[in-house]
Amino acid sequence: PAIRDALRDYIDAFNARDVETVRSTWTENAEHLDEDTGERIEGREAIGLDLKAAFESRPEAKLAGEVQSVRMTTPEVAVVTGKSTVEE
Repeated sequence: PAIRDALRDYIDAFNARDVETVRSTWTENAEHLDEDTGERIEGREAIGLDLKAAFESRPEAKLAGEVQSVRMTTPEVAVVTGKSTVEE
């Protein structure tokens, strides 16, 4: 339940355009791969800047997500399978 709650909170923050909250969920050395463009963004700060630009250029965009499964590989690590979409 905690993982599903965290993902729901992320979606809520994204849809509220709360750059700082969304940015803070990423680790310092995180990597984000845009599956549509193939662009790789590395690091929390760079991801935050990309989100800010995206929020400014696509103000009507809304994030939706669905968790299909959560599998704990260790007590601290989970593999989450799901689907996310951004719609305008």
